[in-house]
Amino acid sequence: MTVQDSEILLGAPLVGLERKWGWIVALGIFFLLAGFVALTDELAATVVSVFVTGVSLIVAGIVEIITGIQVRPWSRALVWILVGVGVAFAGVVILRDPLLAAAGFTLALGLALVISGVFRLVLAFQIRDAALWPMVALAGVLSVVVGILILSRWPASSLFIIGLLLGVNLIFAGASWLSLGLTLRKAASA
Repeated sequence: MTVQDSEILLGAPLVGLERKWGWIVALGIFFLLAGFVALTDELAATVVSVFVTGVSLIVAGIVEIITGIQVRPWSRALVWILVGVGVAFAGVVILRDPLLAAAGFTLALGLALVISGVFRLVLAFQIRDAALWPMVALAGVLSVVVGILILSRWPASSLFIIGLLLGVNLIFAGASWLSLGLTLRKAASA
């Protein structure tokens, strides 16, 4: 297969990855398995996701503080350090009560879906002359419906919705990586 043939099959940015197809397939399988594990216990997946968020904020806050100490003049350093303290504090608060944090995240998610869905619907009706406006409208309706479903079951939905969305996301990501890896394998053997 020529480089030009590979570019047609894979797209120019993927040419050269054919030799790594096995790693990409393995990544896809790992993501698929992780997604199915997350879906077997959404509560545990939710708590783990919130825990990772809390730890990430603590680490980011520490890095902000360390960076702030190195900044000059001190007036800027103080602001940078305070930002780091705030970020790290948010991480600590999340770790102290992950279920409460999950409830807050879920409430914010539900509200964001409803609000973004309404704006998508407004946009869809503003671009009615475009061929894809029905898809924008459908995305808006689905966002509003999912947001309302999440909010109508809140706070109980906060026990599982983050884990459910994580599991679904991992499954779709895994399927995508697996598909890419198998396409690369096909290109490598051609």
